[in-house]
Amino acid sequence: MAFLERRRFTFFDLKQNVDGGKISEAIGNARVTCCSTGYGSLVLGDSSGRIHIVKKAFEVKSFAAYNQCVTLVEQCKQLPYLITIGEDGIGINPHLRIWHTEKVDNDQPECLRVSKISIPNKIVIPTALSIASNMTVMAVGFNDGSILIYRGDIKKDRTSKQTLLKEVQDPRNPDAPKSLSSITGLGLSAFGKTVSLYVATVNSIEMFDISHKDREKRINLNSEKGCSLRCSVLVENEKENNFYVAQDEAVFCYTNGVMGPCYAVNGEKHQLHWFRGYLVIVAEDVNSVSMLTSLPNSPRNVLQKGSHVISVLDTQNNVTAYHSNEHDVQNILIEWGSFYIISANNKLSCLEEKDLHSKLALLFKKNLYDVAIKVAKFQQYDSDGLMEIFRQFGDHLYSKGDHKGAIEQYIKTIGKLEPSYVIRKYLGSQKVENLTTYLQALHKEGVASGEHTTLLLNFYTKLNKPELLKEFIMVSRH
Repeated sequence: MAFLERRRFTFFDLKQNVDGGKISEAIGNARVTCCSTGYGSLVLGDSSGRIHIVKKAFEVKSFAAYNQCVTLVEQCKQLPYLITIGEDGIGINPHLRIWHTEKVDNDQPECLRVSKISIPNKIVIPTALSIASNMTVMAVGFNDGSILIYRGDIKKDRTSKQTLLKEVQDPRNPDAPKSLSSITGLGLSAFGKTVSLYVATVNSIEMFDISHKDREKRINLNSEKGCSLRCSVLVENEKENNFYVAQDEAVFCYTNGVMGPCYAVNGEKHQLHWFRGYLVIVAEDVNSVSMLTSLPNSPRNVLQKGSHVISVLDTQNNVTAYHSNEHDVQNILIEWGSFYIISANNKLSCLEEKDLHSKLALLFKKNLYDVAIKVAKFQQYDSDGLMEIFRQFGDHLYSKGDHKGAIEQYIKTIGKLEPSYVIRKYLGSQKVENLTTYLQALHKEGVASGEHTTLLLNFYTKLNKPELLKEFIMVSRH
């Protein structure tokens, strides 16, 4: 499948070692196994069972949550609750724990709940975790395709109810298997009384309406292909929910359970994240794969500790806002208006978005005024600033001989730019027809002077447009 290359820019600056090595020091010889962000913190779980909470000044508070590995972690975005799943010993079922991060005693947050995570008559591994923003619904997915749903006040073991999501057939797709394959991602969305659960598996993409216990409804979104772990993300706003899924050929979006836009991004994906209108994609470095596999005695898995490509896709304007090869990308963490990259050796880097003026300067230098206008509108640039971009775009088109295109841009400056600026330019070039269009727009906006009216009537005569002259006079009388 061939795709057109989208425009690529550098709208982010990479800053290395932003924490001064504090995270690496706290983790020590362990490795990061899971991470989350929210409530003003970066949260890391490691292979020794410890949780590390990082504040904005990169102060690291660590505590022992499990005897062994932390498997999954989810920090509530707007509340001080941290949900973790981990292992306390070999042969022991994983435990769910919920912590209140603002109630701390001896550097240990208060543990509000402890529950075993298990499926009857099965040995399973939890692979995905999601919680609704209001803390009333939680879902845990497993490697066998099972999903546990928790309803009620999930902070309290006694008041919440745990149910196993039953095998539900989508009536629109009776040929799809009832049972799910290994769960790779979950996304819970609660709007009023409606609770939707997006499910990504290795083989399919699903959505369940779980608003009512024992009356769940299934919608099969893609029965032929799923995605890898950490390659799906749910994005919510006041009007809709969008579930993004990264597959080898593209990133697909499902809006309120319906297929939405698709973003062509080739390559094997490792992670997918969302950052203020951007899709952040971590993929295999195809060039490194080709280079290494072409060498003798170079196993394919060498790249497990090799290069990745980080791409930041501006979904609104369909441009690549950042593209770079990075070594040993372990996790992406998004908080405090930036996003952070933690490497396999626990080093922390930051990708910081350039300010709008720096972006525009870069685009002006390349004469990409059309992109500059889109970017400025997306970031809600003020009307005076937009007018200046329209003027510069008009000047650029005029210098290239595109007088019609230039006048279209100058019309957008009406009410801000002095009309004489445009009139003098076009009178000198004798582009009467283009200038007539501009003068008509001045009258339509109600900002034309008597001189502008005289000039317009003269042009109607010069262009032999008696019907326009007659129409103008009739409108003026009324």
